[in-house]
Amino acid sequence: LMCQNGFCSPREMSHIMSTNSREEIMGDPMMTALAGKTGAEFDREFLIQMTLHHEGGIEMAKLALEKSTDKDVRKLAQNIIDSQSKEIEQMKSWVK
Repeated sequence: LMCQNGFCSPREMSHIMSTNSREEIMGDPMMTALAGKTGAEFDREFLIQMTLHHEGGIEMAKLALEKSTDKDVRKLAQNIIDSQSKEIEQMKSWVK
């Protein structure tokens, strides 16, 4: 994987999602980062990993806005950008 220390940048995540199967994506590195954690430690790591995941989703959605000609795909992509941007803000405010 191109990610370092279990963390992927949005660009790295976009590449991973375009070149790997769902099982590979969900198995590494995000799910691994959660393994063995509980309580507050799990909560913090979950928020960090979901933030990274959403950032990757936003990058993919931006690409869809650039390349897609289907109005429904473009609408979905914009909805993803809008909703996940808000969720990222919320999750980042919870991570101390």
